[in-house]
Amino acid sequence: MKHLIYLHGFKSSPSSHKAVCLQKAIENRSDVIFSAPQLHGEPQVVLQQLLDNLSHLRNDNIYLIGSSLGGYFATYLSEQFNFPATLVNPAINPYDFDTLIGEHTHPETGESFAVTAAHLQQFRQFDVKTITQPRNFLLLLKTGDEVLDYRLALEKFPQAKHIIQSGGNHIFENFDQMIPDIFDFFKF
Repeated sequence: MKHLIYLHGFKSSPSSHKAVCLQKAIENRSDVIFSAPQLHGEPQVVLQQLLDNLSHLRNDNIYLIGSSLGGYFATYLSEQFNFPATLVNPAINPYDFDTLIGEHTHPETGESFAVTAAHLQQFRQFDVKTITQPRNFLLLLKTGDEVLDYRLALEKFPQAKHIIQSGGNHIFENFDQMIPDIFDFFKF
């Protein structure tokens, strides 16, 4: 059995457009189990949550898709455990996002939460300095991403397979059209 795990971005959720598209793409497949955990809280807590969820799965059948901040966690998990990962407009250096410090409200749940400087520093613990297994990564990038500079991802993953689309935005509005490329990469 294959386990396809979607890791959403900051202030997103398991019910995001990308997660819904992925779930729909595998709904008639009996060989793939899809999950999209709710990621919130301190980075250390999120990573522990992910490690706990992964601990009962067979490592050789796990495939990750990480969007934005979820791409940062997917990078770490891929390098640690040799999982194939597709990164969609991934965050490369979230510990430098000082503009995130402060109070936030989740747009879907209405939940209030704070991001502190200490939270940003926690991300440094999971920073992958050098990508040692570039064959494990597919990058989906938009040059018009207004949140993250796609060139940082290209610098971080120079030897990884990548698909760059001109224009667009951080949401990656035509994500559903990329699912065949993702499944080809994963050999689904």
